[in-house]
Amino acid sequence: MKRQQSLLVTLGLILLVSGASMLFTLWASSFSDFMALEDLGLDLTLSTDVFAELTSLSSGERYLASWSIGSMVLGLIVLIGAIALGRKGAAN
Repeated sequence: MKRQQSLLVTLGLILLVSGASMLFTLWASSFSDFMALEDLGLDLTLSTDVFAELTSLSSGERYLASWSIGSMVLGLIVLIGAIALGRKGAAN
């Protein structure tokens, strides 16, 4: 494996793992918000609009979710590029 290819693989894996961990963290945070309401017994007593507002993602969380999905997609593109670079080098 050439140095350039190994750097691309490393970069792709970093982007993929960091995006996935950020997305999982956002999911866990949203789930914990719901569980806190459920533990307090407020999930059935609140109106539907209030409950949806309390458990929905804020604008910052939506931004981070789109950033993490973009990071994962970019990581996959870089990994595919590294594989293509490796096949091109093997053909020569």
